[in-house]
Amino acid sequence: MASVSRYQTKSGAIRWRVRFRDVSGRERSRSFVLRKDAGRFRLEMERRRQLGALFETPTEAFGTFADAWLDRWEVAKRPAPSTLEGVKRNVRLHLAVLRSLPIERISAAVFEDAIVAIARTRPRTAQHAFETGRRVLRDARDRGQTVDEAVFRLSPPKYDERMPVFLGVDELRHLASHSSESCLIEFAGLSGLRMGEIAALIDSDLDLDARVLVVQRAGYRGTGWNRTKTEQSVRRVYLSEHATELLREQLGSREAGPWVFPDEEGRQWSKRALYRRFEKAARRSGRPEMHFHDLRHTFVSLMAKANALPAEIARHLGHVDGGVLVSSRYQHLFPDALEGAQHRLDQLIADSDAGSVRDRVVSKAQKPRKQAVRRDGRTWDRTRDLSRVKRALSR
Repeated sequence: MASVSRYQTKSGAIRWRVRFRDVSGRERSRSFVLRKDAGRFRLEMERRRQLGALFETPTEAFGTFADAWLDRWEVAKRPAPSTLEGVKRNVRLHLAVLRSLPIERISAAVFEDAIVAIARTRPRTAQHAFETGRRVLRDARDRGQTVDEAVFRLSPPKYDERMPVFLGVDELRHLASHSSESCLIEFAGLSGLRMGEIAALIDSDLDLDARVLVVQRAGYRGTGWNRTKTEQSVRRVYLSEHATELLREQLGSREAGPWVFPDEEGRQWSKRALYRRFEKAARRSGRPEMHFHDLRHTFVSLMAKANALPAEIARHLGHVDGGVLVSSRYQHLFPDALEGAQHRLDQLIADSDAGSVRDRVVSKAQKPRKQAVRRDGRTWDRTRDLSRVKRALSR
């Protein structure tokens, strides 16, 4: 028998867990945000177990089921707007060739052909579509749909990661000079903020006297509620003197409004408009291959040249891994890190050796004089007694 129980997550949210046994008798569980969804799923699992081989879930088209899955996923995960937009694009655009097909007719070959067609021109997009499509089909299988199990044995398409672009200070200024938003572009390269974080900055986030700002939201015009990419991305960012002066210049030249970097009409930037503005500047400056995110890479390279540690850079970027990602992603920016560690190890060994020699000298100086026992039982101090003999002979 399936059962429904209420529990609380670490963040304090209420969830409903359904415990059940599948057709093979294996114990499984699934969590839901709404109690009514958990109740429906419990009844469905009980009916499926009672009917066994006779149970058949009415087949659905991939598009219909994927849209319903998307609604459930959005409520359960509450993803960032950019993440939600990407998943919607995968379901409704990149996997459009599958939408009209019944789920039971989507074989591994059909699914793979759809992904390969995307991968020919956009391999990274194909990877995202591959993962999203499998998540939809996995949920369909859990809800009783007939799914070709071979789909889950497919491998995602390979993707050669694009090499990031790192600019020097002069190159960054040259790029910014080719845009009407020169302050925004140069500030992005000197602060490491994401594009959505810059677009969502408001006056109350700044403390220019202390040269610090608080990142607590990210988003663009039309995205509704805003949030940072992850919960850990909410952070205090300490600014260089030049980055602070750029903000002062920006605040003095903009029209009145809440946004630190508004568009021409004083509104918050839309994602597409801001990215197009940057692409135009990149082409004019002779850097057509650049993406806006390369300004974040540029910040990392400049901090590395300033001898900042990976952990310090990670805190600026909003990472919580202590610099693990920075060290692995940008290891070529820290070529002397191991050499410096070896020098420190040599110094540690030298200090240890010096301490050992010092201890031996002190130990020898404090070592008590040898004493022997004479035949009469009295102790014999060789140095003292020989001195007495010499004095007696000299008389």
